[in-house]
Amino acid sequence: MPARSCATDRDHAAPHVLVILENVPLGVDVRVRKEVDDLLAAGFRVTVITQSAEQNDDVRAVPGLTLLEYPPPPQPQSLLGYVREYGLSFWWACLLSGRARARNRIDVLQLIQPPDIYFPLAWVHKLFGAAVVVDQHDLMPELIAVWGKRAERFLTGCCGGPGAGPSASPTRRSARTTTRRSGWPTPGEGRTT
Repeated sequence: MPARSCATDRDHAAPHVLVILENVPLGVDVRVRKEVDDLLAAGFRVTVITQSAEQNDDVRAVPGLTLLEYPPPPQPQSLLGYVREYGLSFWWACLLSGRARARNRIDVLQLIQPPDIYFPLAWVHKLFGAAVVVDQHDLMPELIAVWGKRAERFLTGCCGGPGAGPSASPTRRSARTTTRRSGWPTPGEGRTT
């Protein structure tokens, strides 16, 4: 089945965001649909690469949204099945993101994760000037479920334990420092440019 897209009449001068969503179709993922709605409301043009599905019918005709769909891979039944699913999805993401880039400049690449297989695409799009946003969904619950007490000990050791607050977290401190160095405001600050 060929990829399908919805034509848009938006101004091509508006910033363009390419969203790559692998694990479910856009019509099913309520969180990503809300993110896309917010981007559109803020004036961005949005292209989403996602699995094709009936549930995408509602979003195909949204003004300003281009939907690039690919056939859903078979549901995995084994480790090899996951390798096949992610491999096929990665192949489609490469092909369709190349098509999106050929049509329009991409200002921001937003990678919805898990799975975290799209870092090579991030490298390529960064070379062409796109900012990259890694939108990590659901990582901690899975890790805690798999690691159990080991995860609790790890989090307690690196973050100062329960109730330690943000100042005890080296991750939050380094994120705040990186954010300020990059020119993007931290919450509560105005943009300086």
